Amino acid sequence: MTAPLDPSSTVFVDVDTQVDFVEPDGALYVPGGELLKPAFATLLEAARRHDRPVIASADAHPPGDPEFATFPPHCLAGTPGQRRVAETEPTAARVIDVAGVDAGGEGRTTVLEKVKFDLFTNPAAERELAATGAKTAIVFGLALDYCVRAAALGLRERGYETVVVRDATAPVTAEGGARVEAELRDAGVRFATTAEVDAAFP
Repeated sequence: MTAPLDPSSTVFVDVDTQVDFVEPDGALYVPGGELLKPAFATLLEAARRHDRPVIASADAHPPGDPEFATFPPHCLAGTPGQRRVAETEPTAARVIDVAGVDAGGEGRTTVLEKVKFDLFTNPAAERELAATGAKTAIVFGLALDYCVRAAALGLRERGYETVVVRDATAPVTAEGGARVEAELRDAGVRFATTAEVDAAFP
């Protein structure tokens, strides 16, 4: 990371830190996902210290989703595997369903449900991000070469300074991770460590 972070103009974007991706017994486990849980907790604590908003994407697939022709069934809406891991489960959150409809709740965290890789396929995503007033998005979660990639590129396309937290994400494959990291750098995405972000939010 080169330029300093301004805590007053940031939003934390928590990408799919769900049981089915993070835990070794999850339906679509990302290798090493469980090792990232302390980093997830540190980042969200930094957000809490400065009362910064959190936009959290969440897969919420219906039974028989077409994606299951490519990937094993995972994050079925309402199942334990669809829940966030304890380190990222908000005590209170506003949930917006896959159609962009506010499903209720309130809190500093807004959960955007989705059925595709890209959080911007939720019709409310642009509006909810704009409502935070943020200029910089700090992105973490899973998986780097799929949903994190889509979120980071989507944020850059919409003019956000985008910082991916390198040690708070992991790829499905090492080759895919290396390819995507190069792609993101070419798109102007910056990379930082959890320690660097935490230090910027004293």
